[in-house]
Amino acid sequence: RFLEGAGLAEHREIEVLASAPEFAIEDLPQAGYRIYAKAPGMNSRISEVALVKDSSKIYKILELRPAGSLDGAVRSSSGEPAAMLRVTLDDLLTGERLSAETDLSGNWRLEGVRDSKYRVCFGHPENPLLPPEELDFKGNVLRYPDRTIPQTGSLLLRIVDEDSQAIVGAKLRGWSKAASPFDLTTGINGIARVSYLLPGSYHVEVEHESGREASTTLRVDGTEKERMYQIVCRTKKEDALRR
Repeated sequence: RFLEGAGLAEHREIEVLASAPEFAIEDLPQAGYRIYAKAPGMNSRISEVALVKDSSKIYKILELRPAGSLDGAVRSSSGEPAAMLRVTLDDLLTGERLSAETDLSGNWRLEGVRDSKYRVCFGHPENPLLPPEELDFKGNVLRYPDRTIPQTGSLLLRIVDEDSQAIVGAKLRGWSKAASPFDLTTGINGIARVSYLLPGSYHVEVEHESGREASTTLRVDGTEKERMYQIVCRTKKEDALRR
């Protein structure tokens, strides 16, 4: 959909076989449309057409060719590689999303990138570490400019029961007004690692299938390097008795 009257457009998707490449989309409301073809590892340019009173039948040829790739690197403010950082590519025309994580060297790569207009985010897409950037991708291979993220902290959250025994498989949710949320599960030794935390106060809630739960607030100044916090989880009955 595009142009004035996009609200009248209807989404249609049909499957076309190589043995019968012609297609027809009938009974469309008069409106502005974007037309494109997609297939695994393939790409076509997006065509914009307007179905109006005097132009209600349009013929288009969509050419498929191999999709492209996009790569880059991310560094911390101290110059170190930003490993395991999420990079997101949101298609502004189709609404589709591609994402990848940086490797130990801070490098990232996205395959199957189609020609389109994108929003690029580093970190959580709803609250990234850098302002979102727009990219008009056309071509096979593109090296994205290297980026440097601001200073951030990292924590190790150890979840234990009332006897200080580690709880494996506890669900953690944390959020802050000024920073990205996180959603993690504790692994061995009841520990979950939280990275790329901007300075601020984070509210953390913990739940476990045993019925144990906890909530707390942690203050992050952005200089922490895997600082350990221990959070005690109790059942509601144990918590009531304790009071």
